[in-house]
Amino acid sequence: METKELTLFEGNFGEAPVTMSSREIAFLTEKRHDHVLRDCDELNESYRKMELAEISADYYKDTKNREQREYRLTRMQCLGSSSTVQFWTVKRGVRRSPQI
Repeated sequence: METKELTLFEGNFGEAPVTMSSREIAFLTEKRHDHVLRDCDELNESYRKMELAEISADYYKDTKNREQREYRLTRMQCLGSSSTVQFWTVKRGVRRSPQI
């Protein structure tokens, strides 16, 4: 089964897409990180069914030096939540499209 790539490129061609971590989204939206992880897991399940590329998984070290899971979402993957889009726009300086 071939996977379709769902990526938003910003800047020059060939540059990595701009991403935001699930921990950053949790902080900005005032949600618990485990809830954001759960939402990302559910999104990945939907992406698998649609044969789209999944949200990138990554790991970080917490304050006790334990390896913890997080996700790296592109701006397009963040569009599922209006509060996330708002914070992405404000905190990252991304221009919003005019509303029609």
